[in-house]
Amino acid sequence: MAVRNPFVLAGALWGLVLGVCAGAAASGTTVAFAWLFMFGDSPWPAWAETAVLGVGLAVAVAVFLAILWLGVRFARRARAAPDSEAALLRRQARIALVAGIVACLGGLAALGVAGIRDTRERAQLDDQRAFYETLRADGQRITEVEATASPTDRSLRIVLVTDGRRGGHYRLNWSLVAPGYDAVLAKGVREDWLAPGGNRLDLAVDATEIIGAYHKAALGNDEVNVEVDETLRIEISLVPILADEDLAALPPEERQNLERGLSDLGDHQVARVALRFAIHGSDYRLID
Repeated sequence: MAVRNPFVLAGALWGLVLGVCAGAAASGTTVAFAWLFMFGDSPWPAWAETAVLGVGLAVAVAVFLAILWLGVRFARRARAAPDSEAALLRRQARIALVAGIVACLGGLAALGVAGIRDTRERAQLDDQRAFYETLRADGQRITEVEATASPTDRSLRIVLVTDGRRGGHYRLNWSLVAPGYDAVLAKGVREDWLAPGGNRLDLAVDATEIIGAYHKAALGNDEVNVEVDETLRIEISLVPILADEDLAALPPEERQNLERGLSDLGDHQVARVALRFAIHGSDYRLID
């Protein structure tokens, strides 16, 4: 029994270590398979988590029992060995047992380090999410859009009113679209420093540019003498320009969304303006 027990204990310890590793690998493989071929980014059913844990547990138990059986088999072989080999077998049994203990302790240490790292990452992500929610709640939002045609100075004037508890540097993107032709008649980008609270932004767009672009998109630049009544769409986005330290404090996916113009930190509005204008050859003018 002096030789047999160390082999059995070593088998149990190694079975525990390898079983946990194999179970974790099986669970990860199951998740990857289910994501690629079954559920993808769609909502997963409630039983999916139970199934993944069940697969991992089944593999872990199977590996544990297999390694334990090997330990028992070596123990039986050692018990039947001649006395001349007893010293060597005892040494092998002790080495296997010590190696199993070291492997268990190493696994527990690795799990502890991973748990501490996961806790820190979760805390950091919670802080990033809280900062994002604060920015989203306090950022400047477009509360009013007013567009007025001014025939006297041949321009379209657009007035934006914004409001928000947080001021700062913002980028304004705007475009004027003819919906019936899905054509962008004019667009622009500007950056402004907005104060906390209410702000007013004024844009002046050259009417000649708008009418010329409409002439090309709708009439193919043909020589015509027409008067046009058209309702145009104004698409506006107001996005904060954050300092490097503020960007670093955001969740990674929100930093990417901000770069792509998809972040909820910005505000996106659509308004419409009715224009009446005349096209006489290459002469363009607004009509009251």
